[in-house]
Amino acid sequence: MNPSTGSPNRQVSQQMAQGLRWRLMVLIIFLLLAAQATLSIFALRSFEQVLAPQVHKQAEIIGKTVADQIEQALDLQIPLDRLVGMAEFLEAILLDNSDIDYLAVVNPDGQLIFQKGLDGDLTDNRFFALKLDSGAAAPVLATTERHFDTGVPLRLNATTPAGNDAPGALVGVLHVGVAKTFVQSELEEILYDVLTVLLVSMLVTLELLLLFVVVRISMPIRHVTQVMQRVTAGDFTRRITLRSNDEIGRFCRAFDQLVRRVNEQFYELVQEAEETKAGQIDRTIVQRIDNLVEKVRSKFQFSEPGLERTEQSASALRVRAPLFLFMFSEELSRSFLPLYVRELYSPIDGISVDLVVGLPITLFMAVVAIMTPFAGVWADRFGPKRLFLLGTIPAMIGYLGACLAQGLTDFLVWRALSAVGYGLIFIAAQSYIGRKTDNNNRAQGMGTFVGAVAAAGICGPSIGGILADRVGYRATFLIAMFLAIIAAFVVYSMLDEEKRNSDKPARASFNDVMALLSDRTFFATTVFAAIPTKLLLSGFLFYLAPLYLFELGNSQSAIGRIMMVYGLVTIALTPLISRAADFKGRYSLFVALGGFVAGGGCLAILTVEDSWTVLAAIALMGFGHAAIMAPQLAAIQQIGASGRTGIGQATVVSAFRLLERLGTILGPVVAGILVTSLGYQHAVAAMGGIVLICAILYSLSLIRPAQPYERRLEA
Repeated sequence: MNPSTGSPNRQVSQQMAQGLRWRLMVLIIFLLLAAQATLSIFALRSFEQVLAPQVHKQAEIIGKTVADQIEQALDLQIPLDRLVGMAEFLEAILLDNSDIDYLAVVNPDGQLIFQKGLDGDLTDNRFFALKLDSGAAAPVLATTERHFDTGVPLRLNATTPAGNDAPGALVGVLHVGVAKTFVQSELEEILYDVLTVLLVSMLVTLELLLLFVVVRISMPIRHVTQVMQRVTAGDFTRRITLRSNDEIGRFCRAFDQLVRRVNEQFYELVQEAEETKAGQIDRTIVQRIDNLVEKVRSKFQFSEPGLERTEQSASALRVRAPLFLFMFSEELSRSFLPLYVRELYSPIDGISVDLVVGLPITLFMAVVAIMTPFAGVWADRFGPKRLFLLGTIPAMIGYLGACLAQGLTDFLVWRALSAVGYGLIFIAAQSYIGRKTDNNNRAQGMGTFVGAVAAAGICGPSIGGILADRVGYRATFLIAMFLAIIAAFVVYSMLDEEKRNSDKPARASFNDVMALLSDRTFFATTVFAAIPTKLLLSGFLFYLAPLYLFELGNSQSAIGRIMMVYGLVTIALTPLISRAADFKGRYSLFVALGGFVAGGGCLAILTVEDSWTVLAAIALMGFGHAAIMAPQLAAIQQIGASGRTGIGQATVVSAFRLLERLGTILGPVVAGILVTSLGYQHAVAAMGGIVLICAILYSLSLIRPAQPYERRLEA
């Protein structure tokens, strides 16, 4: 039996390796969840214990600032109840401090003199949870049914005429109230952040765990099994090379020594046979010796000792971890990039701020599109590993420059430099996967690529939003630079060198593109499905969503969590919809359905203007894109496989990807124009309307015209 073919023993060993991998994954996930859930509970309890004192401290600082200004007026011998403009003064303080619910001034007996921020009759002294006695020297915290109330004493500081209160006398109390609902909302925000970190840490752990289990355990076991199957069949020409000090590595080194010893003994046998033949006169004995040696050679395969072929198991999964880390670094700024650009914006005559804010996204996507064909050539010339390492250099410099940018112009330059690195790394990863896979597992290899990008799309915006809230926009770009450095280190240590690829990469020429656009199915799928999909992705999710959610009063952390929903929905539904599309074989039906769902979801934003409708629109867009992406690529591959255009399948896909990027480039420009004239809510709805119209046109293109009667007879 050919050892390379399947056998019962090999199938059993593969099943055992796969079972071991899944058992390890389940065990480690359970342990991680238990540990992280315990830490999350302790963290929440700690936050809850610390938050109320912190709120009191903040209210005390604000109260002392306001009290100092009131006391300055009192020192001018103006009675407390005759201060002019107190309502406007207190209202201004409330406007500058959104966490303060009310400000109230009472006399030493607790009778209300001034108040701002609460409606109704507040003359009931019991509303305020405390009365400060004349000896009170510091603010006091008390709790009512609905508020944390901080009482700040108001005292005279200057010398006053006889008969009035003496210096230092208590003349009133300033109450600073913080609603308990504010504290609860802060705790909820912290809870969401903790849960987000829990989810992201699980995804990151799974990425690294998958790499470790596959590269260090299941893949070496599978490779050892294959080589041992060859040995069982009598092939001693291969050895295993595994650079590790664990049990598998030690077994492989012992196995390699055994194979080399067998080859040495065979060559010693050959040498002894030659020496024996040299001393024989009888040709019959010489012939018997030759027959014996040939019989051994025909039954077994040997190699010269020390020159056995070294086989290393090739796996596309090696590139998944560094690809995830780099994509993670790029996605960190996804949730706040438009807001950061708006901070850097300086007025430009004739151009609105909404249009300018989309320029970095448009420029980034355009540079990536320009770099793609060059990156394909360089991947063949230098190899994927070197190209990946080369791409991290401009990416890291771009992140550092974005951190230090002082204006929009230099920020655009740094983002363009990051786009150069992004384009190189994007193609390098695809090239590495292409070289490590064949027709039998290429789809699984590309699944590795899509999985890493999708996981980064979930982790990046959410963690980036939390970091932007805690450390600021610039520091988040600095963190992205360090993640890119780590990705480069992982590439250097894990990816093997690749020889120059002799196959020419498939690139679409202008004539190929024009010929494909004349094909009805290719034109409809590209113009009415692929381009609108990318238009909505970059225009709505990348550009409009962060700005609109910020206008609705969401924090950066909340914006990141809401944007994360797109990745979650896409990852969850893409495999299910892809299997359903393969089962039905009606790819165009799912593409049309996805367009209607994504476009309709954006139109639904007109119902209510709040964050929940934006969340629903993003979730429906994720559902629609999950229904579109895989089926539309399958439809394009069918065009190439049919041969009706006379263009190879790889070139068809290359042309499709090139045209598809037009939507990504135009998305922010279209969104900027719409938001300038319509506002955020109607701009999102308008983009949904564009996608919906394109979905209708795509559906109409699927209707085949009836053949004339004469043509039917001829058929």
